[in-house]
Amino acid sequence: MRPYERLKAMLEGKQIDRPGAALWKHISLVDRDPVEFVNHTIRLQESNDWDFVKLGYNGFYFVEGWGAQLKWPRTEVEANNMYNSPPYLKYVIDDPCEWDSFKPISVKTGPLAREIEATKRIVDHFKGDVPVLPTIFSPLTSAQEMTGSYVRPHMIMAQLRYHPERVHKALGIITEVTLEFIEELIKAGVDGIFFATQFTLADLISPAAHSEFGRAYDLAVLNALKGRTWFNMVHLHGTGELMFDEIKDYPVQAFNWEDRRTSLSLKKAREKTDKILIGGIEQVEDFLQPDRAVLKERMRGRVRDVLEQTSDNKVIIAPGCTVPSHVPESSFSVLKEAVEEFGY
Repeated sequence: MRPYERLKAMLEGKQIDRPGAALWKHISLVDRDPVEFVNHTIRLQESNDWDFVKLGYNGFYFVEGWGAQLKWPRTEVEANNMYNSPPYLKYVIDDPCEWDSFKPISVKTGPLAREIEATKRIVDHFKGDVPVLPTIFSPLTSAQEMTGSYVRPHMIMAQLRYHPERVHKALGIITEVTLEFIEELIKAGVDGIFFATQFTLADLISPAAHSEFGRAYDLAVLNALKGRTWFNMVHLHGTGELMFDEIKDYPVQAFNWEDRRTSLSLKKAREKTDKILIGGIEQVEDFLQPDRAVLKERMRGRVRDVLEQTSDNKVIIAPGCTVPSHVPESSFSVLKEAVEEFGY
């Protein structure tokens, strides 16, 4: 079966040949160069034949469009540290009062236009064979990146408490631009989106705050996809105690999270939802094994464990989050080799 056919059958509850498999990684040295980004993405997919392509845009593309300034990596070392210590030179919002003058940006120019053009080229290459999913950040996640990034979440959390009206106004604007961006991506022919939220951790946000500032705007985005895309997934970012019950009814077809590093196992998630579960692989340590035979046995163990936890065919073996730049791409093919040994 080809990826398109396999995922369609999985969603329809039909028989498939094997579990799904996918992987995505940071490519920080080329992700702001449309030509290099497209070529690298296509090359990575064709070398591994994953069941979908998750477009690994520069992780700061959205706030870049609003004027955030960053020191972009020029070496492998800088690229490897890009997401451990985001190199912001200037945030979009340094003071909550600045939300008062916050305005929408155009998706026709700048970084958003860059990503739209790259998406068109990748969709044209894989259309009808491999589903393509662009990365879309939840509105609250984008607001966090504008104020202090994910390494300083207390900045946006304080604003939720002390400046709720300002934040609501900003979230409305961010949602508006997010929807305009998605509209252009749908025109480009994407099959769905990879919707990433960093606000489902119990030690970060309360259920009440999530409902007011997270869920309401998440659903505004996701509900707009109904009947227009067919394979949408939510990525719950972070490690710790996940508030899965707060998002399990989101109108998507799949969920992805760091099941190896959070409170929620695949088995527990399967008890809560019948949607496709994507995970089973720890995105860093699982691949850092120079001996290919040892690596393959490790992957066999991971696949076996996932199938025992889920006991169905609605699963895609994949990392719980983006694989870092420093993990060698030569190790990726072992995952699919292991998955192909476990037919249904």
